[in-house]
Amino acid sequence: MKGYEKININKGINLILIPRDNYKTNIVKIDLKRPLNKDEVTKNSLIPSILKSATLDYPNPISIAKKLQDLYGSSIGVYVEKMGERQILSFRMYCVGDKYLPEPVFEASLDLLKDIILKPVVKDNGFLKEYVDIEKTILEEDIKAKINNKIATTNINKAF
Repeated sequence: MKGYEKININKGINLILIPRDNYKTNIVKIDLKRPLNKDEVTKNSLIPSILKSATLDYPNPISIAKKLQDLYGSSIGVYVEKMGERQILSFRMYCVGDKYLPEPVFEASLDLLKDIILKPVVKDNGFLKEYVDIEKTILEEDIKAKINNKIATTNINKAF
């Protein structure tokens, strides 16, 4: 890959900057790689969504959404994927390039992303039960939907 800058932030943590003048959107992606361990799979699947629910400065999803709107519609997405024998917890931030706006938003968007990852709201040495329960329900519904879709697809294929 040509035309990039790799900055070592800490042991095992690198920031790769790839400047592109032909895009109006900045994208920052942070991947946390975890060994695939059956005892941690569910926890790892929940963590990104729970983190995105509240930070110390933005204590609920509504305050985070308002902040993102203030940043000209910046967005933050969380994803979990399996890659080989690893589970990848991904955080992605999208914001309009500063040169297209009347005021810069990149650093403020990046600060919010850092807050989501590094400054979660905790109580009694754990995440807030309210957000954990919400995300558990969502994950359960996603799993049920995938199972139902697989069964439906299998039944359709058998019909033909």
